[in-house]
Amino acid sequence: MTDYDKKPEVRVTQAGDSSTGIAVIIAALILVIGAFVLFNGGFDTGDNPKVVQNNNTLPAPVIEVPATPDAAAPPVTQKANPPADAPAANP
Repeated sequence: MTDYDKKPEVRVTQAGDSSTGIAVIIAALILVIGAFVLFNGGFDTGDNPKVVQNNNTLPAPVIEVPATPDAAAPPVTQKANPPADAPAANP
């Protein structure tokens, strides 16, 4: 019997199905679109307010001069007179 007359052998190998590659491509697209939405603030391409730099100088701050302090208060005097029989403090 020659090789030509032999019954052919069918060999099946599982190298992986193509659905895994498709899933990876879909996940990558979702990530790219999500990053675009996150960093651009959405899909809206309308007229959004823009931040504009203003180079005008601000007026100088108003510095108020502190009020003059009150004159020094006189020393506290003794409210009650000492008893008559108390010795004098300075003879």
